[in-house]
Amino acid sequence: MITYVTTGPTCYDWQPVLGCDRISPGCDHCVDMADAANLKAAGHELFQHDGHPVTSGPGFGMTLHTHLLTLPLTYEEPTNFFLGVGMDLFHARIPFPYLKGIFEVIAACPRHTFHFCTRRSLRMARLAPKLPWPDNLWTGVSVENADYLNRLDHLRQVPAAIRWLAAEPLIGPLDGLNLDGIDTVSVLGEFGEGHRPIEQAWVRDIRDACIARRVPFYLKGWGGPVNNPIALLDGRLWRQLPRHPARPGRLLPDTLGRELWTGEPAPTATQKAG
Repeated sequence: MITYVTTGPTCYDWQPVLGCDRISPGCDHCVDMADAANLKAAGHELFQHDGHPVTSGPGFGMTLHTHLLTLPLTYEEPTNFFLGVGMDLFHARIPFPYLKGIFEVIAACPRHTFHFCTRRSLRMARLAPKLPWPDNLWTGVSVENADYLNRLDHLRQVPAAIRWLAAEPLIGPLDGLNLDGIDTVSVLGEFGEGHRPIEQAWVRDIRDACIARRVPFYLKGWGGPVNNPIALLDGRLWRQLPRHPARPGRLLPDTLGRELWTGEPAPTATQKAG
């Protein structure tokens, strides 16, 4: 399992599904697809099914890994899981019974916190009435530019405890952004080969909209050839996390008592070295 950071808490990826297909410009330089090709070449057993040569690639064909479906049940300690590395939970080729099984595992593990982010928000909205939506689940949509703000309308139709806007990778401004019903926002610039540059003005506009609506804002990085997670905007780190509406008085895991409505000071040289 790969350890990484989503909107704040350190997470482990849970991959009962692997593989995906490009559906919008934010997918054009998919790092996961490039990694899948390398993992296939290295002989990794989970990355041996090829996807369509136009929309996917080697080792990145959509595959159900049923042996991983119940993995979170084996973790006794509270853990953060992310369903999103190398997959989209609402891919059209994931059968509904299997998708429902994933949600049932989430509901059976209230000690854990789960996160997912989809670009297939319309399918999510259509299937939402048929799925359980436990309060230990962050539900996110990825919006790369203003052309895809309708994904937020789909997200608002979902009875999620935490609704999350992931502007990742942000490749254009989000003019007309409406944060009604949104609980938290994260921003990340595109990184890796062929990355498209992000503009500070786009990020500042999103940050200011979050401040105006008292929505937590988390800047995960400016992107580039390699992303640096120590990303400053106007001289500050912005790593705000939401309070959980279903668990009054409790911050979500790993917030470390941070103030919700102020950015953190820039790290000292000692902190950077550590």
